[in-house]
Amino acid sequence: MRARLLFVVAGAAVLVTVLLLRGETPARPRATVERVPCEITDAAAGDEEAPEVTRPRVVDAGSGAPVGGARLAFHGWRCEEPLATSETDERGEFDSPEDASVLVVRADGYPPTKFDVDSATTEFRLGPGVRRTLTIVDEEGNPCPYAEVSVYGGWHLWLLLSTEVADARGVVDLWLAGGETLLVHFPGFAYEEPGEGTVVVLHPGFSIAGEVQDSAGRPIEGVRVQAVHDPGG
Repeated sequence: MRARLLFVVAGAAVLVTVLLLRGETPARPRATVERVPCEITDAAAGDEEAPEVTRPRVVDAGSGAPVGGARLAFHGWRCEEPLATSETDERGEFDSPEDASVLVVRADGYPPTKFDVDSATTEFRLGPGVRRTLTIVDEEGNPCPYAEVSVYGGWHLWLLLSTEVADARGVVDLWLAGGETLLVHFPGFAYEEPGEGTVVVLHPGFSIAGEVQDSAGRPIEGVRVQAVHDPGG
């Protein structure tokens, strides 16, 4: 028995030696590896949400309700003609041109309203406005029938919001958002800016001849010149 065992061991040793001499490696038992499928998820994409873009909108100043269908006119600085026009959607939202600096909103049930536009303002509130009645007369108290009242956007005298016409008695009803500048004109009379009262007295006009220059003395073309009577001097 022992001799047989020695013979088997010796034979195995001879076989290994032969394989090594031939450059072959005895086969080893292979380990079995179980592959478990894994699901790769982009955790960063799931955690990070796209920044929410807030669109500007027009709302009622009292209730905060959106004002849909409002007519919008976007103006550049000192540009009488609008850069673009648009309307608000049913949520009162709209897209504003990047180069717009002034917005004029016209909507049913509200007076024309001017807003300054900046990146920080996303909500434009329309108020009910105020009613104002003016009676336009000359220095002798005679009515100025069909005199015109130009309504400008605040101190932006280049931004005309509306023009209202008086009746045959020189009476005109205005609907104002607040902060506008008013100029009254009647043929043969100078432009007049109404005070706080209800009666506007116009004074005979006069002609002005001259040249508008910049600070360096160079003439400026295309400048609109308006003469306004100053009761103080």
